Amino acid sequence: IELTHSGVPVDICSEREKPLSSVLQNDYVLQEDLSPLLSCHSDGANIVDKEEPLLCLKLTFWGDETCIGVSWHHTLGDAISMHRFMHTLSQLYQCKSPEFAPFVFRKHDFPPPSDDIAAKYHDKIRHLQHSCSPTELGAAFLEANAGVQNFQWRLSSEELLRLRTIVGGSVHKSLSTQDCLTAYVVAILNLVQERPIGIVTNVCNVGEMFDKPR
Repeated sequence: IELTHSGVPVDICSEREKPLSSVLQNDYVLQEDLSPLLSCHSDGANIVDKEEPLLCLKLTFWGDETCIGVSWHHTLGDAISMHRFMHTLSQLYQCKSPEFAPFVFRKHDFPPPSDDIAAKYHDKIRHLQHSCSPTELGAAFLEANAGVQNFQWRLSSEELLRLRTIVGGSVHKSLSTQDCLTAYVVAILNLVQERPIGIVTNVCNVGEMFDKPR
């Protein structure tokens, strides 16, 4: 994948005759299908060794509302990078001065390892020893998720505030809302688990992305 200075494609769509609820069925953060709000350039595109864009935007107008769909490839950056990009985009859209430094896409150019280095570490990297085709990975994923059902569960902002007050008040360090919600979910799962969950890694709080209390 090569990073270039190519322009970012922007699709514009007007759905003024349809309500926004025709796509967003509720105000959940996670939606069943947001593909109508995403650029057609990112639809099933194979960007590896191709000339497909890594970043695409789509503006959809719904009456007096506007949706900005962003298709972001992980090559451009991790969750923190995307968070800062979206935060800056939001501020510019509101004609505000960005809080973060100007966003740049830079990648280090790592030379291929020598034969000696490759031989030394080959046995320690399992995915190089036992690589699978996309078909095999897909089959393994379906098998691992057999019997898994989607469950939607929502807490209101008032319930989250009460939860944070209860959980956060029982410890001596600051906890985010996400920390408290994760602890609540784990506590419920442990009620029915034969082997209770003892350690949780919460990737949502990497780099303090979410609301840490001040």
